[in-house]
Amino acid sequence: MSNINKYAETVLYADDTSIIIANTNVHEYKHNRKLAMHEINNWFVKNLLTVNYNKTYFLQFCTKKQKKIPLQIVTANSLLINSNSTKFLGLMIDSILTWEEHIMDLSNKLNKVLGFCDCAS
Repeated sequence: MSNINKYAETVLYADDTSIIIANTNVHEYKHNRKLAMHEINNWFVKNLLTVNYNKTYFLQFCTKKQKKIPLQIVTANSLLINSNSTKFLGLMIDSILTWEEHIMDLSNKLNKVLGFCDCAS
């Protein structure tokens, strides 16, 4: 997958791989995304592996003032899901890079843990 570094940055952690493609020019972004997906698919085929496209999705980052670019990503005859947030190395990240979803996720976990504690003692 070394050729992908020309078009994107890869982040590997255990059995998860994240591909980051950044470009302010929409046409260059789409071109780089297409080349990166081609490299990824070729690498998996050469290594006799398959991508679980049911667990594969993309997240488009933008500011609160920016509008998202309408995108549909189809690769290997599968339509990738456009997500508004994802868990990345234990952090909940949303498309406008706020902490809201991360705080909600932590609050829910803490509420569950506190529900098992006898706080009256």
